[in-house]
Amino acid sequence: MKESHSPTIIIAEAGINHNGDMDIARKLIEAAHYAGADYIKFQSYVPEKLYIKSDPGYEECKKWHLTFDQQAELKKYCDEVGIKFLSTPFDEESVDFLCELGVDYLKIPSGEMTNLPLLEYIVEKKKPVILSTGAATHDEIVDAVVLLGTKPELPVIMHCVSLYPAPYNALNLRFIHTLQHTFVDYPIGYSDHSIGGRAAIVAVARGAVMIEKHITLDRTMDGPDHESSMEPGQFAKLVKKIRETEEVLGDWWKDISEAELAARDQARRSIVTSRPIEEGERFTLDNLATKRPGTGISPMEINDVIGKVATRHILADTILTWSMIT
Repeated sequence: MKESHSPTIIIAEAGINHNGDMDIARKLIEAAHYAGADYIKFQSYVPEKLYIKSDPGYEECKKWHLTFDQQAELKKYCDEVGIKFLSTPFDEESVDFLCELGVDYLKIPSGEMTNLPLLEYIVEKKKPVILSTGAATHDEIVDAVVLLGTKPELPVIMHCVSLYPAPYNALNLRFIHTLQHTFVDYPIGYSDHSIGGRAAIVAVARGAVMIEKHITLDRTMDGPDHESSMEPGQFAKLVKKIRETEEVLGDWWKDISEAELAARDQARRSIVTSRPIEEGERFTLDNLATKRPGTGISPMEINDVIGKVATRHILADTILTWSMIT
């Protein structure tokens, strides 16, 4: 039975690469749309609910913070441009905001996958979930999936390595296969923090149904995620290569095209006469051969021909047809 496949969902992860600047955020939206991404994703959080105030991260996250009003404005701009808006919530208030905004998914970042109160709150919303699994043990992934799997729609489980950038020898893309076999009915994706697009393409070839990759206007900009991100031109090339990879992968069922059928006829053989055969003469291995093209009786049926008799005189090197046999 032929199984059709949906295109890989491609998320351009803006994250905090806007550096708190709405102008940059809008340009990232335009860049992601130009590149062919399906979604662009930001981050939604209340700084006071993310860090204790004595931690240096508190002041840092305030610099990159976008208010709910600013995010609503970005969502509206996404609608105008023609790309879908997503954001990662880090607290219950942000979850409520994004649900009101009407996002397609609630993304659980790797750092929050052991935050049981937040996970339970997200489950109550009954919205599709994307679960990132960076720096998580197999047991922690199972625990989170068991909780989220009670939802009407199964979560997308994203293999992820929480290094920025992540070196190739740390990516462990075979773990996608492990996730596919552990969570048989669940969609599995890949959140890529490596340099370049090779890992994302390999992940698609291994069956990832969703790819998340950071996007930036300039990899030399100040900020923690720019270096492991892709600039717009690179991101567009990645999307193109992913679509080409999907085309190469095809389907689980093999269809033979008209062009391949024609090529097959030239490459395969038919049963032919190896010498002239008289009417009423029996066919044997001595008076038959197999030669190209494969437009006649297949050699796989030679045992059905041997012992039968010719219905007429047949010249040597003639491709047999069933009308010549009785």
